[in-house]
Amino acid sequence: MDIRTRDLKNFLAASRAKTISQAAKTLGISQPALSESIKRLEGEIGTTLFYRSRVGIELTPSGRDFVAKSKLVFSAMADLRLEHHAATSGKRHIKLGIHSSVAQFLLPPVLSQLEDEGLKLNLELHHDSSRSIQHDLQNGLLDLGIVINPSRVQDIVIKPIAQDTVKVWVSPEKSPIDCVIGNHELVQTQAILRKWSNKNAEVFHTTSLELVCRMVVAGLGYGIIPERVVRQNTPQLKMLDDSPSFQDKICMVYRPEFGKHPVERQLIRAMEAFQ
Repeated sequence: MDIRTRDLKNFLAASRAKTISQAAKTLGISQPALSESIKRLEGEIGTTLFYRSRVGIELTPSGRDFVAKSKLVFSAMADLRLEHHAATSGKRHIKLGIHSSVAQFLLPPVLSQLEDEGLKLNLELHHDSSRSIQHDLQNGLLDLGIVINPSRVQDIVIKPIAQDTVKVWVSPEKSPIDCVIGNHELVQTQAILRKWSNKNAEVFHTTSLELVCRMVVAGLGYGIIPERVVRQNTPQLKMLDDSPSFQDKICMVYRPEFGKHPVERQLIRAMEAFQ
């Protein structure tokens, strides 16, 4: 039996989706590639994992059982990585998933506090969207995640550590052109645009919140940006009066086994102390 780690990861993503197409989009691969990956996995283990129909996919009894076994595999792999790095470096190695914009305002104070406490910690940072971070953590690819508005799922600990407000921002010096700048795939952006019914502007899509800040400073449009990101990058921006907003919850997410080591508990406490 020669099971590929990538096939297991693809299978777990499909197990949480209603269709192969939906799972492929989440993974960022093509539908045929995902179908081939699952077919290869089924061939290796000698059983059918999904019922397939015109309306979508559903786990077979063997598939449901294999979900639990696959999660154990990724959990064991994560433990082995931690033990190896701890033995070779003398420091506790932790894989942390966090969006790059969130890392800019959260990590400096947290890591400074841990440094003052003399904590030996080797962080491996993975920057991605909150959705992808939670997905990788559930699959055992990360030890700890900082996730904005996480989904409630079984076997994942979720601890709110801070809040943020997503608002519409403008330059204080230049009248903005009629353009809305932001990541238009985010729930926050979509919710604000729905409420902002009188705004029928051109849209400029980008996943870089820092770029949104710079464009708004230049008067190139209205920016939909979290307040903490604005304060970190372009504090001269001002909120647009009477514009809609969206409340974000910044949360720590981790599997129940994380936090048993003293270093892990210390890191959790430092995250909880963040304001």
